[in-house]
Amino acid sequence: MTDLTPKTYEDWLDEILAKLRSNIAGTSTGSASEARLRAEVIASLLEGQSLYIDWSLDQRFPDSANSDNLERHCAIYDLDRKDATGSEGEVTVTGTPGSTYSVGDAFTDAEGNAGELTAGGTIPGGGSVDVEAESTDTGVAVNWASGESFSFSAPGPGIDTACEAADDFTGGTDEETDAALLVRLLARIQYPPAGGTESDWYQWAMEVDGVHLAYTHPLRRGLGTIDVSIVTLGSNGHLDLPGGSLLSDVEDHLDDNRPVTTKDFEVLAPDQVLQNVTVDDLVVVDGYDSGAVEDAVEEAIPTYMDGLEPGDTLLVYGLIAAIMAVAGVESFTLTTPAADVTATLDSDTAELIMPNTITVNLA
Repeated sequence: MTDLTPKTYEDWLDEILAKLRSNIAGTSTGSASEARLRAEVIASLLEGQSLYIDWSLDQRFPDSANSDNLERHCAIYDLDRKDATGSEGEVTVTGTPGSTYSVGDAFTDAEGNAGELTAGGTIPGGGSVDVEAESTDTGVAVNWASGESFSFSAPGPGIDTACEAADDFTGGTDEETDAALLVRLLARIQYPPAGGTESDWYQWAMEVDGVHLAYTHPLRRGLGTIDVSIVTLGSNGHLDLPGGSLLSDVEDHLDDNRPVTTKDFEVLAPDQVLQNVTVDDLVVVDGYDSGAVEDAVEEAIPTYMDGLEPGDTLLVYGLIAAIMAVAGVESFTLTTPAADVTATLDSDTAELIMPNTITVNLA
């Protein structure tokens, strides 16, 4: 096979000088010779051309193209990079009973990321109320965790300036990365539209801003039906359940694309099955930082669980393998779960096992 590795400046220079010596008898190619100076100029130009040709070849294929040319490949298939999205959740508003808060009341977090209330009302007798809200900024940074502090920009009379997240905000995603866009493009190439197959429904759902992963459930509720469950990202950067607005966006998009022959479809959030994981007696290999290894194990567990789909079983040996794959782990005891954990997928339920409390105890 021909070696297509681009030649370096030195390769070109050596080759040119060798050609000159072999074709023009008596040619001087010393460091101060005219022939060498000319050869150096030509070698520099040829190196640049070689690198450009090599780069151009990379752009021919989507898996080696740069960002701009990857988007050009996607445009052929009418695929667009997904935009960053905001989050939604609830904010605890406090103040004098009877005081009024309004739709659009703006608040910010400590870093200046902004959100606003999406419902209005009055403070009840207890002096606080949980109010629906959404971010006005986008990205994973607005997946606020429960209890995170905010400040109202211009609270109404009797409304306290300070407020906080009543629950975890979900749905905030950054602009789609090249890697994620490439996955969708390759799926589109490998599984072209086929009139409403399972792959079509998956690809349609994945086109919607804010959808991190989608799962298809054909015939879940009988002949002519297909359901799609979706997840987004939570405050910890791992899978979380979507809010109502994202479910509605996906439903509208699927309704625009689905075959007219589809009897019925449903877009749903999986039924969350929260699972605790406890790792005891973690022994760290000599030379590794115990705290860093402990943190890596705590991250490896939800990362492994992110790979589960609705109806999948959480396998004990899968957890063990994920933990053992962490650099610096010598041994440990997986205390919880003690056995495989099953999830149900039927006409009424689409359970997805997700991490709850993760505890890692060093030996």
